[in-house]
Amino acid sequence: MEQPPEAVSPDLFARARAVHQVGLASLTMGLFWMCPDHYLAIDSRNRTFLKRHGIEADPTDWPSYLSLLQQVKTKFPGLSWPALSQRAYQETSSDLRYWLFQASPAYFDLVGALKAGALHTWQVNQHRKEI
Repeated sequence: MEQPPEAVSPDLFARARAVHQVGLASLTMGLFWMCPDHYLAIDSRNRTFLKRHGIEADPTDWPSYLSLLQQVKTKFPGLSWPALSQRAYQETSSDLRYWLFQASPAYFDLVGALKAGALHTWQVNQHRKEI
């Protein structure tokens, strides 16, 4: 898949999209993984990033995907697809994180303790430094 996107047959893209459970995000992500200098993944994070910058990223066929690539290149000249994906990740992820703490109701009334304000510490076995 070293050929540039313009050399790919629109029929090949259509046949790949027709495969059961192959959506636009997974197909373009696979293309990106194989050749990140030529193909942009149209996953939810990149789509959100592009939408924030005035570009609707919803190609329906190969010509519209090529058109989208050109639009993005025009909007972000000199920015590689990997760099754009990294920027999309940085702009669409926040520093706010949520953690799920497990408790068995047979042993501990977590909801009751939270409502009563009685819970101030929690033992964790993993990811201590990130919490």
